[in-house]
Amino acid sequence: MNYTANLLRERVPPDFCIGHVITRGGLAPDVEPDFSEVYCVRHSGARVLEGIFGRVVRAAGGAASGTGTETDSEFSSGTHSGLPNEALASAVHENPSERDRVRYTNTEAAFAVAIRETVEGAPPPPGGQERTEPFDLRASAGSTDAADAAVADPTASADAVTWVPGRSAYGWQAVATGGMGIGTRGMALDARTPALTAVNLITDSVLLRSSREESKRRRGPDSRTGPC
Repeated sequence: MNYTANLLRERVPPDFCIGHVITRGGLAPDVEPDFSEVYCVRHSGARVLEGIFGRVVRAAGGAASGTGTETDSEFSSGTHSGLPNEALASAVHENPSERDRVRYTNTEAAFAVAIRETVEGAPPPPGGQERTEPFDLRASAGSTDAADAAVADPTASADAVTWVPGRSAYGWQAVATGGMGIGTRGMALDARTPALTAVNLITDSVLLRSSREESKRRRGPDSRTGPC
């Protein structure tokens, strides 16, 4: 099944994800298992997802036919596609002020320099944690149940620096900074920003109305986005 599903990668949209994990695969390396289970698929378009998920299920059926076994599929979980909201996101972006800049102590700055030396390529120059990036409304490629909330109500998010700029979250460098001041200062900023935005929504009826109207417009008459 894995082999056949991997061949589908050449025949699906490039942004379609056929990821998999063998959650159950047998009890011994040389004994054919009586039961095994595998897989997840992901795409931002629900209808595209449905069609290709059917092809993955058929790949399982072909494997079962060839091995004289039986197969079944079960939908266990999924999240909606994200729904951006420029009105609300703009308010989130405007909330960090000069006093909210993430500033390292001398010890943290020295640690950040040492971490930067372990990053391949050309990391951004030091001091990036003190700057607010220009506003850019974009969708995340990750999966989050916040997208489910966005289908019902306006939703926005912001990123704060909790590790040394230039390194992704998937590395020991990010883990090394998460429990020290570099991480906690960023988390404090990440907590204040939505709190201040909540105050904006309570006190600014124009912002509340415009974000709701935009959300309704983006959902459109057919708000079904489906799991992805």
